[in-house]
Amino acid sequence: MKFKMGIILSSVLACLSVSALSPYENYLLSGRQTHVMLFASAKDGRVEALQSALKTLNEKKAIKAFKKEDITNLSFFSTEVQGKLCFMVYFDYDGSSYLDAVKAFESVEQTEALKPLLVAHPRAAQDGNSWLQMEWIHCHPIDFK
Repeated sequence: MKFKMGIILSSVLACLSVSALSPYENYLLSGRQTHVMLFASAKDGRVEALQSALKTLNEKKAIKAFKKEDITNLSFFSTEVQGKLCFMVYFDYDGSSYLDAVKAFESVEQTEALKPLLVAHPRAAQDGNSWLQMEWIHCHPIDFK
């Protein structure tokens, strides 16, 4: 009887510990692709240069370099925030650690040309990055069929 109770109790405890994970942690443990958004603003007078440099990230050589870093579907957007033009870079990331996505992005040679054109968010600068990795985006691909 004690043996059966021990098995039941350990099974219940195991289930409780698994269910204690947040949806974020469960998603990361699933091994599925994550979606990343990076943020930075352009230095004064460097907006056009940054827009031009961002376009080079979609060239074949850059795409191949990003693929080696587990980055695909790269796109970028700009919008005005508090009177400054800010840029967001979106991509799908297949790396093993979501929190390393910004480092993977910045490790690609083609992103080096962007650094002198950017004003890093203070939290990004604290970590030695030019781009701030925004909050985790939890979404599933949409099927428009």
